[in-house]
Amino acid sequence: MCSTQIMTMEKYVRPLSLEEIKLATNDFDMKNEIGFGYMGVMYKAVFPNGLLVAVKRLHKFESFEKEFLLEIDILGRLRHRNLVQLLSFCFEMGKKFLVYKYMSNGTLHQWLHSRPQGEGMKMGWSLRLRIAVGVARGLAWLHHNDILRVAHLKITSQCSLLDDKFEPKISNFGNSNILMNTCGALSSGCTFVVPHSSPSPYKDDVYSFGILLLELVSGRERPSVETESLGDDVCDGEINMIDEFLIG
Repeated sequence: MCSTQIMTMEKYVRPLSLEEIKLATNDFDMKNEIGFGYMGVMYKAVFPNGLLVAVKRLHKFESFEKEFLLEIDILGRLRHRNLVQLLSFCFEMGKKFLVYKYMSNGTLHQWLHSRPQGEGMKMGWSLRLRIAVGVARGLAWLHHNDILRVAHLKITSQCSLLDDKFEPKISNFGNSNILMNTCGALSSGCTFVVPHSSPSPYKDDVYSFGILLLELVSGRERPSVETESLGDDVCDGEINMIDEFLIG
């Protein structure tokens, strides 16, 4: 990663030192791990001023340089109530970190598919509808804002984070496409722009959002609309697509 790219990133997001990251995560204490993905490990962290954040420690692979720069390029410039907020980053001694606002209710996927027994984890119709509308609002803004138009390309329940009021926040922009930059040349020098007239990236997001809606209604993990895949739920030509938590 060249010095020009680092200086450009600093225009959008204030960098932190590795020492500050270590202090906030208690030297990457395993007790603070809250998630593990293909890009890295997520830690719950607290800064000396009491600010609670989530720190993503990227795996040590050169291929993640593009994803790292994309996250900063997009989330460092875009602010919306339904996008996760990128607070800072760190690039030091070849190590990469991204610092986000902490989302106390985790991911939508956890609520739909990893909920323990008990009334406290049920999600009713009104809450699911509010989450769906919030994700749609964030996605539409990504496609049509006047700063940086973006196709997310990987909308799922895993990347739909929930804050303390269950307001959804779209996250994980490492595989996104910047479709139009209204502010001139690309900042990081690593992002890929396709012509704005191309419908394919938008179509991908709309399709993925449709799958997310089915997931919210059915409670199933990325359900298929094909009846052959629904097995025992196909009975007398009817398909039971409603989550059992919403019945009764």
